[in-house]
Amino acid sequence: MTGINNSHVKLVTQFNNLTSTLQQKLTTITENKINQFSNSYFRRILKKNGAEIRIQLQMEKNKHDRYIGHVHFFMDNHQFRYHTDTPFKEPYDVIHHAFKRLKESMSG
Repeated sequence: MTGINNSHVKLVTQFNNLTSTLQQKLTTITENKINQFSNSYFRRILKKNGAEIRIQLQMEKNKHDRYIGHVHFFMDNHQFRYHTDTPFKEPYDVIHHAFKRLKESMSG
């Protein structure tokens, strides 16, 4: 389990059956998504005094070489949860889909 702490946005990751190289790539991709959202969607939340966003990313590779993921967003007093209904062939898709669904949720 690793943790990254930006002043108001915290990322915690937990990986199972993934190489350390892949873990680092997934962490970097997630950090980049966080930075993109910090300049747009998270900005509204982070404007509040004492606001904090915590993101938990859990991902594992199953016996069929597919990736199962859960991403939980805790934003101030709100939560958004994403999980793969069907395992993905590419692990990066888990992160992209989670942030896409979060964006849709925050926009609508």
